[in-house]
Amino acid sequence: MSTRRRLLFMTMFAAGSMLLVVPGAFSQAFEVQASSGYVEALLPALGWRQAVVGRQVPADSVVTAWQDAKAEMDYQGDSVTVGSFTHLRVLSVEADRVRLSLTSGSVTIKSTTASFELDFRGTVVQVEKGAATVTDGVLTVATGDVRVVEKNAQPHVVQPGETLSLLSRQTGSVFPVSSP
Repeated sequence: MSTRRRLLFMTMFAAGSMLLVVPGAFSQAFEVQASSGYVEALLPALGWRQAVVGRQVPADSVVTAWQDAKAEMDYQGDSVTVGSFTHLRVLSVEADRVRLSLTSGSVTIKSTTASFELDFRGTVVQVEKGAATVTDGVLTVATGDVRVVEKNAQPHVVQPGETLSLLSRQTGSVFPVSSP
């Protein structure tokens, strides 16, 4: 085999191997199940992409939904739905634990297998085998027991049917305070 053909064969083999590796890179990722309006995701190393059905949303992604937009994402049978004017960061996606950070908007978590931790301005909402919604800083629990963990406080259990304002919760300082 000539050197040129060998080089061509090796290039094709390497390209084929990369195609096989790329889907596996997002094996621990959400998959968009439904999307309406304009929802986009900032994906690591890919940039901003529209959140279309089938799109993989791995850890270190940011999901943004605009006015009258909504998207449902699935991870191993669990779901996260984002509503209008939402800014959600996917911190980590592991086999049994998902960590998210909500800056603004609305997110609904339905968990049957994985444990979800949602950080909202320093307060962490833990959803395990239940369903809860955070909309504009108000937590509403539909099913299961949901724990709210605050800085320097004991975890608080929120029962189904209860609501809790997360905006009035004690949080830590975002920026360090320097003394003169």
